[in-house]
Amino acid sequence: MESQTTVYVRRRDLRIALLLATCSFLYYLVFYHGHFCGSDEVHLFETTRSIVERGELTIPEILNSERGSDGRAYGRYEIGQSVLAIPFYLAGKLAAWALPSGWQTPLAGRQLKEGQLRWGGSIEIFATGLFAPFAAALLVAVFFWTERQLGASVRSAALTSAILGFCTYTATMSGYFLRHVVPAALLLAALGWLRRWRETRRTKMLLVAGVLLAVGVQTRMDLLLALPGLLFYAIWERGFPRSASRKEIQGRLLAIGQAIVLPVVISIALILYVNYVKWGRPMAAGGESIAHAFGTPLYVSLYGFLFSPGLGFFVYSPPALLVFSAWKSFWRKYRVESITIVAIASIFLLSYSAYEDWHGLWSAPGPRYLFILVPLLMLPAGQWLDGALRWTARTWVGALAIVGFIFQIPLMAVNFAYAYHFLGYADYRPSYSFLFVPDHSPLATSFRLFKEGYLVDSWLLNLRRGWEGTAGHPVAAMCVLAVILSLLVSSLWTLLRNVKEAERRLRDLPTEERPEPAAI
Repeated sequence: MESQTTVYVRRRDLRIALLLATCSFLYYLVFYHGHFCGSDEVHLFETTRSIVERGELTIPEILNSERGSDGRAYGRYEIGQSVLAIPFYLAGKLAAWALPSGWQTPLAGRQLKEGQLRWGGSIEIFATGLFAPFAAALLVAVFFWTERQLGASVRSAALTSAILGFCTYTATMSGYFLRHVVPAALLLAALGWLRRWRETRRTKMLLVAGVLLAVGVQTRMDLLLALPGLLFYAIWERGFPRSASRKEIQGRLLAIGQAIVLPVVISIALILYVNYVKWGRPMAAGGESIAHAFGTPLYVSLYGFLFSPGLGFFVYSPPALLVFSAWKSFWRKYRVESITIVAIASIFLLSYSAYEDWHGLWSAPGPRYLFILVPLLMLPAGQWLDGALRWTARTWVGALAIVGFIFQIPLMAVNFAYAYHFLGYADYRPSYSFLFVPDHSPLATSFRLFKEGYLVDSWLLNLRRGWEGTAGHPVAAMCVLAVILSLLVSSLWTLLRNVKEAERRLRDLPTEERPEPAAI
C-alpha cells in the first residue's frame, strides 16, 4: 500500500506538470497563427475532416496528394495525428454552429486558399490548428514527469521544463500542425514508464510504455528508429545475464516482447492495412523508391545539422548545449539511460543526415526531423542543476535560456512561408546554400521580418489590424490578449507557489520517508 507521502508527492507533481502545460499553452496562444502554413498541415487536417465528415480517408487533390487504387486522392502520411486531432475539429464544428455570424469571421481569420488547397478562413481550421500548441504544452508536462523519474528535484525539473517550453525549438514547433511534437512526447513518456518498470518490475508499466510507443509509431513511423535504444534500455542490466538464471532471462525477454514489441508490431500492421486501403498495396505512396532517397553526403548534412546558421540544432535550441555540462554527472549516475539517449540520438542523426531531403523544408524552419532529440538532450540538465551551485553554472544556464527565448520569438511570430518567399529560397542557387549564409538563414530572415512588423502573422495581431474585406477589431484583440496574459500570470504565480511549497514539504520530511523516484 502506498504511503500518504507518496500519494501527496504524486498528486503535487501532477498539479505542477499541468500548471507548466497551462503556462506554455497560454504563451503559445499569443503567437498562434490561427491557420496553417504549409501543405503538410493541410494534408493532416483534410484527413481529419474526411474521417469526421465522411468516415473515410480521401482528401482533395492538393499539392503532394497521391492518387489511390480507386482513383481518388489520399494523404501520404500516417493517420495517427489526424485521429488525435478529431476532438479539436469537433470543437471547431460546435463553435461554428453555436457562435453568432458576427463572431465567426474574426475567429476564422483571413481566407487563405489556392484551388482546393486551403490554409485558413474556417473555424474548423482555427480549432484543429490548436492541436499544435496543445501538443507542445503536453510535451513540457511529460518532460517534467520524466525528469522527476530520473530523480531531479521539483525545482530543477520545473526550471528545466520551463526552459524546454519557452527557450528551445519546442516553442517554434508549437505553431505548426506537424507530426514531430507528439512522437517526442510519447517517446519521453515511454522512457519514463520504462524507468519505473526497471525499478519496480510491475508489468503494467512495461505495457504502458509499449502502448505509448505504438501510438507514437501511428503518428510518425520514424519513431521506430528509437526502438533499438528502448529495447536495450528495457533488457540491459548490470551483470546481466550472468546474475540471472536462464528461466529469469527468458521470462524477462518474453514480457518485453509481449508488452513492447507486440503493440509496435500491431501498430505497423495497422499502418500497412491503411496503406493497402489507400494504395492497393501495403507500401506507402512512393515507398518503393525509399531506398534511393538516402544518398546525401554526410559531411554536408552533419555540418548543416550541427553547425550551420540556417539549420543548426543548437542554433534553434541553445539550452540544449547544457547537455555537455551535465553529461559527466548524468553518465556517472544514469549509465544505462545515458547509453540509451546516445543510441537514439545517433540513429536519428545519422539516418536523417543520409536522407535526400534532410533539411525538412519547406514545412517549418529549423531541424524538424531532429526535433525528437530536443527533449532527450535536455534530460541530463535536471539532475545537474541540483548540484550546480557555482555562480558560473547558473550564469551559463541563464545566458542560454535568454538567448533561446529571444531566438524563439521571431520564429514563432513570423510565418515561415513569408520568410522563404521574401528571400526567394526556392530559387536560391546553389539550392539550399542559404542555410549556410548567416544573413540569409531562416532565423536571420525571421528576425528581419519581425523587426519590420508587417509580416508578423499572429491571429491576435491580424484580428487587431484586420485583413482584406474585414475591418480590424482592436478592442476585441486587446481584450483577448488581456485575458490570455491574466491567465498566464495567474498560472505562473500558482506554479511558483506550488514549487516552493513542494520544496518546503520535502525539506521537512525525514530522509527515510522521502519517496523514491520510481514511486512517483
